Amino acid sequence: MPVSRRTLIGAVGGTTLASLSGCLGERERDGGTEGAAESELEEEEATGGAESEAVDEWEDVDEIRLATDITVWIGVDPDPIDGVENPTLVVFEGREYAITWENRGEFLHNIELRDEDDEVVDDYATPPMDTEGETQTLEFEATPEIAEYVCDPHEMTMRGDVEVVDPA
Repeated sequence: MPVSRRTLIGAVGGTTLASLSGCLGERERDGGTEGAAESELEEEEATGGAESEAVDEWEDVDEIRLATDITVWIGVDPDPIDGVENPTLVVFEGREYAITWENRGEFLHNIELRDEDDEVVDDYATPPMDTEGETQTLEFEATPEIAEYVCDPHEMTMRGDVEVVDPA
């Protein structure tokens, strides 16, 4: 029976975490600095995805690719968001962008760009679709009003921040 990508990533992630936890425990017994190592890990987890990447990695980006995974967005491209759940997207004010997303299941999804009041900005939204393998592209101009991207049918779990950077 083939193993799904999700199952494989979960298994590898769990094994890595268990191994890492064992290493940290050994460091504590050996008089190491477990607290410092835990702080570094917590900081990396808290700033994961695009937030921890330099803004200049987004300079040449004009298309962002996402995919659905039942109730979360998965970053596909550019590299700073590859594999990240609900990644922060970095865009430069005044530039044109396209977000292309693929429905990897048969669940109903769409994408909307919303402001801080949770309102759709300038009608930047796609119609809902539920066809596995289908893609949609949303083209938009980056404006300071844009704060998040959201899947309306799953707005509680499928949402990510949009960081609009002043190009000056």
